[in-house]
Amino acid sequence: MKPIKTTLIQTYISPFRAPAILHKVPLALIVLLQIAINSEAAESYLFYKGYDYGSQANYNPLSMTLNSTLDVLQINNSTNDLTRLQLAHGFANVADNFVNPGRAIHQYGTLNFISSEVFPLGRSKDSYQYVPNYTLHLIGGGMTYVATAEWYAWHHYPAPRTLSLITMAGMHYLNEALENNSFTGPNVDPIADLMIFDPLGVVLFSSSRVSSFFAHTLNLNDWSPQTLYSPPNHQIYNNGQKFSFKYALPGVTQWRLFYLAGTEGITEPASEWN
Repeated sequence: MKPIKTTLIQTYISPFRAPAILHKVPLALIVLLQIAINSEAAESYLFYKGYDYGSQANYNPLSMTLNSTLDVLQINNSTNDLTRLQLAHGFANVADNFVNPGRAIHQYGTLNFISSEVFPLGRSKDSYQYVPNYTLHLIGGGMTYVATAEWYAWHHYPAPRTLSLITMAGMHYLNEALENNSFTGPNVDPIADLMIFDPLGVVLFSSSRVSSFFAHTLNLNDWSPQTLYSPPNHQIYNNGQKFSFKYALPGVTQWRLFYLAGTEGITEPASEWN
């Protein structure tokens, strides 16, 4: 058999090759995640330090899951009324796209998928889906994986990294199901999130050097609010997952560059709930 003379970029951009290759992605993800679990042990307690004050006092797998899962409800075309959410439908449609990624990408357009979801190549406002993929899924998701593993270790749970992976997988899938909600059809967003950026975040932050850089140099922290539930109207308030960055300026002791990553960076938050 003659060797295939093609580059990696050409392989993924080709609308004929992409579907066949992406059917093999789940197996590749299992291998990558196994590498992450068996990787070098990260420096102890970079992101979770057991503080009983501030936002970290409320940090645990349940609060993290609630904030991350319900994060999409902040967006101005969503509803915070839990009785109006079509979670079962969202589960089914995300599952259909997850097991048939090539079909969804082909219908959406392989080049569109690459330029709007994977690489920052799009120029129109509608092609900026890659922004939350990098900030919230790659960096935020990687940091959350380590922080949650540290929470499990702090509270003496066995296999904290494995428990963190299980927690993260469930949390991310719930988030995608809520984001999908009542939509039916090809949806490439969960493909990019669940198959590319979420696993890469885990692998990236499994490196102690990477985790230490974000923890010490960029002072990355989970700065999520405390989710509130109103029983009379079954509505959620003050929800969302946010990450703060604080970079110390050279030669300056009292000032920091500050950046807050969340849905505010990609859309206007809902100002009025239906």
